Amino acid sequence: MNIGLSTSLLSQKPDANRYKWAATHCLQLDNSTTATNNYVTATDVSKVVAAASAGATDDLGENITVAFWVSPLWEIGTRDGTANSVLTGTRTQDVVLFSLGKTTEFNQFVQVVYLVRSGSSLRGRLRARVQGDGGHNINERALTDVNSICGLGTSGAASLWDKDNKGNVNSEGFCHIAITRGSGTADPDIYWNGQDINANIDISSNDPDIQEAEVDGMILGEHTDAIDSGTDLLTPMKFRDLVIYNSALSASNIAELYNSGDFYDVRTSSTAAVASPGVYYPFNHNYADYMRVGGDMNGNQAFVAL
Repeated sequence: MNIGLSTSLLSQKPDANRYKWAATHCLQLDNSTTATNNYVTATDVSKVVAAASAGATDDLGENITVAFWVSPLWEIGTRDGTANSVLTGTRTQDVVLFSLGKTTEFNQFVQVVYLVRSGSSLRGRLRARVQGDGGHNINERALTDVNSICGLGTSGAASLWDKDNKGNVNSEGFCHIAITRGSGTADPDIYWNGQDINANIDISSNDPDIQEAEVDGMILGEHTDAIDSGTDLLTPMKFRDLVIYNSALSASNIAELYNSGDFYDVRTSSTAAVASPGVYYPFNHNYADYMRVGGDMNGNQAFVAL
């Protein structure tokens, strides 16, 4: 009896498309999210830490690269009487793009942050911060100083990065952000669309000495320690192709990740260093780690068409 099912369908595994790479959609963080189980978090962070630190051969945060595509949905304006504030999400002075660290205190982490202001002082800086028992190592750059790269403007509140001023982006409205860091007291380098923005505001140059065993969270759109309370609102943004390497990629490697603004499956690169990230999340239609090390993420956010 013909039951109308082809042989190919009968033989197809339920998750046959789980690791099928595509560039049709992206992850969209919703700033109405308040519950912990709605955050985009790693399911087994220890697997991510092991992949990002070569099985703890290096300290987490040493010899590392974090890169991703992001498109801002946050707004900046006057909030509760304070100008130059982030209007959407819990955070008002900065936008946390990525954080891998400890959930019960503000320590033991690797972060990428857009610092809007500090108190009443305008900043508009892209920041890479690594912090552990040895202190913090922070490097940043005012994006107005590198307008030729970022395209946000050259001064003032009108040059702040938000959904109405996205700067230099690809055809889908995304820019590519990457940070790299070597070992010891080396400062992080920061890239926008494959170009080194020459971060020159060296806040501190400690050897952070992150304690890997204490790192138990990875989150997008908030600080890692927000997971513990479970009540913070995410900063809204669109996100794609998060990769973490257990090496500090070269400038040419970062340019290859940017790929002239075209999304692509980094595993197909002819450059061995680029083709082998520790973890890789395309965020096209699911939270799967395409390197299959067991570091899948989870959440209750939407995947929207590009």
